[in-house]
Amino acid sequence: MRNEFSRYPFPTKLRVAAGIAVFAAAVGLYVLGEQPIAVGLFKPPWDKVAHVVAFAGIAAATGLASGSRGWRLVAWCLGVALAIGSMDELHQAFLPGREAGLDDLSADAAGGLMGAVAMHGMHRMAWAWSIAQRKSKARLRRRSILSLPSRLDPKA
Repeated sequence: MRNEFSRYPFPTKLRVAAGIAVFAAAVGLYVLGEQPIAVGLFKPPWDKVAHVVAFAGIAAATGLASGSRGWRLVAWCLGVALAIGSMDELHQAFLPGREAGLDDLSADAAGGLMGAVAMHGMHRMAWAWSIAQRKSKARLRRRSILSLPSRLDPKA
């Protein structure tokens, strides 16, 4: 018998779309980062906020696409966010007018952690909702089976 808790609560199409979004975000970072408009796009305090927000989105989409739970979910989110952030910072080191820094990479890691925490919470809520739906369906089935003989009983 299949374990009820082995099913992932998010549809496969949503997970595939999240994987495509991660790939598109990574390509967008590299392609748009080469453009002259990217130099000085955000002023110093706000550039870190932009890093955190962007990499929180990348990490959350990675967690959704991975189909993992628990510490594996966090590892996927942080790993992919740090990999993309590291490659982006390495790429910036060779672009004129751009500079790579550990402060940007730490903002990327903070965003990755925030995305992992958000995805973990969303996963737990979806999991609880799917369990509640299965229990309510089972309860309705039990009621209909238990009330079936009384409907067929000619004395009633």
